[in-house]
Amino acid sequence: MFLKRIQVHNFRALKDVDITFEPEFSPRIFPLGSLNGGGKSTLLQLIFILLSCAGDRERHVFLQNMLDGFEVEEGEITKPLATIYLWNQDLNQDIELQFICHQDKVFIEGDVESSDNDYKFSQLNDEKKIRDKTSELEIKVNTYQKQYVKLKNIKSISDIESRSRKIKEEFNSFSHVSLRGFIRGLFNIVGRDINNADAIMVAQELGLIEDDIIRKSEKANKNINQELVQITQAKENAVAIMNCLSREKKTYICNYTNTGNTKEYAILCKSNNLEPPEVHGFLQDISSKIFLAAPFTQVFLFLSKEKTKLLFKEKNAKASYYSNLEENKKQLSNLFTYDLLSVDYIIDAFKDARDRDFKQAIETGEYGDCYKSVLNELNSLLGNKKINIDIDLSGVSFTIERDGETKELYPEDLSHGELKRLSIYVWLKYKKIEDSIVLIDEIENAFHPDWQYQIILDLGEWGKSNQYILATHSYELCQALTPAHVKELEPRLPELNKEKQN
Repeated sequence: MFLKRIQVHNFRALKDVDITFEPEFSPRIFPLGSLNGGGKSTLLQLIFILLSCAGDRERHVFLQNMLDGFEVEEGEITKPLATIYLWNQDLNQDIELQFICHQDKVFIEGDVESSDNDYKFSQLNDEKKIRDKTSELEIKVNTYQKQYVKLKNIKSISDIESRSRKIKEEFNSFSHVSLRGFIRGLFNIVGRDINNADAIMVAQELGLIEDDIIRKSEKANKNINQELVQITQAKENAVAIMNCLSREKKTYICNYTNTGNTKEYAILCKSNNLEPPEVHGFLQDISSKIFLAAPFTQVFLFLSKEKTKLLFKEKNAKASYYSNLEENKKQLSNLFTYDLLSVDYIIDAFKDARDRDFKQAIETGEYGDCYKSVLNELNSLLGNKKINIDIDLSGVSFTIERDGETKELYPEDLSHGELKRLSIYVWLKYKKIEDSIVLIDEIENAFHPDWQYQIILDLGEWGKSNQYILATHSYELCQALTPAHVKELEPRLPELNKEKQN
């Protein structure tokens, strides 16, 4: 699957963008150039989030963050966000995906709004919310029933002292079916342990607890019946909305709300090649074939505004931002941030090789050579330096031959460029990134001009089946390919345009 064309009408710094990436070009490596402020990073992030998150409900929060501030103007119903054209080489087929933002209104009768129209896209989420709430109430009722049985067992103890001892046991129990909460609330025993006098008092007044359990259980059952009515209504609404979407060949993704604004919008997807039921499945499939690599210092627009504002705060606040970024990367597994901490990827590659060798030993009785192969591959990238892995696989170090002696180096003794090149190789190779769209931002950072040229050759060698789109300011990097490979956003790189004019 390859990105063939991207159109963005008006999103943040991106205005009337229309770029084609020719699938027949070899290598499929396309520098995306412009001066600062052209929106290169925004474009890569938009493509990544749309393709990696639209088909996954758990990742919708990143799409919602990305669209924070993107409004449909008053008096308008829809606003185009982006159109992505993908080429499926296996089927020799183009797939067009139009992403549209829509007022949170559904016009059931086409373009005409009826006076009694009260449908909203956000209602598509109501049934699940109501079902979840109903499930919670049903769990409560079940708990009340168990508590009621427990209370009856205590009431059957005729001896008041034995009954009070049982009450103390219940009070000290933290089980979800214990009577602790009822005892605290009804007899005002708060902020302290229950004493003997309290226990005897409670033992004599168990009827209060029984009445309270019955009252709360009846209330929960009544609420369940009300929720079931709402589920029926939510189903009817959903059917009407989905029928409308089907007629217009659109797929609902999710709703989003701007920060500080209660007004909601819906994000929809329309395809000229796929039927609505197929779109969601396609979005799920493509999510595993889109990757983004960027500096960890990049401002990621798909994080919440609350978190990105921390970059303009003191040091401790910035640390909180980077901590949040690392936490979110657990959900966005196809996001790679390259920095000195990328040594983790190198260690993971050795661990994976060790495990494969051990598995082969179990299956055949002989250890494999995966670990040795990884070591040789990485050493071949380091020239006169060699990589060493700690015996417990917890870290790496490096050595270099100088004047006939082997001298030890550490990660900080290598240039950022060397570590970055090594990490990108490990990321592509050992994450098994193949037949994918790989978006890389500011790849030239920390590379001297020769390496900026060389990285193009490297990418073509390390992942031949991938398509690469590289946001860059580097004239040297662009020179490694034909002028037709280079795509540009305004403001354009002056050197490139001088060359084209000549």
